Amino acid sequence: MKIEVELTEQLAEDELEIFIKAAPANQQVQRLVAELEYLLEETPTAIPLKQKERIALVKVETIAVVSVQKAELTIKTLNGEYQTKERLYQFVERLRNPDFLQISKFCVININQLDYLEDSFSGNMLAFLKGGYQESVSRKYLPNLMKRLGV
Repeated sequence: MKIEVELTEQLAEDELEIFIKAAPANQQVQRLVAELEYLLEETPTAIPLKQKERIALVKVETIAVVSVQKAELTIKTLNGEYQTKERLYQFVERLRNPDFLQISKFCVININQLDYLEDSFSGNMLAFLKGGYQESVSRKYLPNLMKRLGV
């Protein structure tokens, strides 16, 4: 794959044009276009969380961990924890943020809140996050996390 970037003053500052050249019937192009559309969607800066008696607005940048515990979704932030009945995949879809990576079947972390990783038992790793949170990274999700971190 060859990538070229051309900067021009003919476009407005907030304008972007993307041209893709490829052979016909290229599945890579379809995936690339889908990823670009996803990345160019506006991501929310705050997420409303419906709780029993109120709706809390939580800043996305403060979320460290989103995990399922029993039948509740727990959102751990730098400012405290919130519980909701929403499903994990639905919450991640609402975030629309590539900085949130799944590290186990029941847990997603914000890699911007990751302090360090440490070896654990049976090939797993422990992720230590800001706010004093720690979560187990399963072997199935470890390669994706390492790739995203550039390791």
